[in-house]
Amino acid sequence: MSAPVVSWRLGDNSDAISLWQIGTLNAGQQSAEQEILIWNNFQGAEDVAHMQDCKFTTTDGAADTMDVVANKWVYTRVDSLNESTFTQVGGATKHVIGAAGAAEGTIQGTANTGVLANTVNFAKLTNYFQSDLHGVSAGLRQFKLRVEYFYV
Repeated sequence: MSAPVVSWRLGDNSDAISLWQIGTLNAGQQSAEQEILIWNNFQGAEDVAHMQDCKFTTTDGAADTMDVVANKWVYTRVDSLNESTFTQVGGATKHVIGAAGAAEGTIQGTANTGVLANTVNFAKLTNYFQSDLHGVSAGLRQFKLRVEYFYV
């Protein structure tokens, strides 16, 4: 079976998302919340492998020592799993995600039409950013959101 086909979309499923525009924040200030859908096989006509043991975190692309990652300034809630609280993520601190109606930690790769009724094919997350209040230097932060998984 083919490998998963992962795509990131806005929370209302209206468009692909490639960049989370957080904007300018003061130290300790919370950003606006951003809903994100992580799809497997969006609008796929043929089945692909399921994403299994799915986990969400952030990375700086190197040693994960950047303050955003090391201090876990990104908070996430998995709406597709009916979570009500936010969890800090960053580097080795990961949070299990998954699709509604799928096995724990799984986003299925079954063929689908790409509509929100295809709940087993995507995980829905709400994220926000909040830095520490003290000891934070001003400047641009570039980091990545990451989903890790395996497939067979």
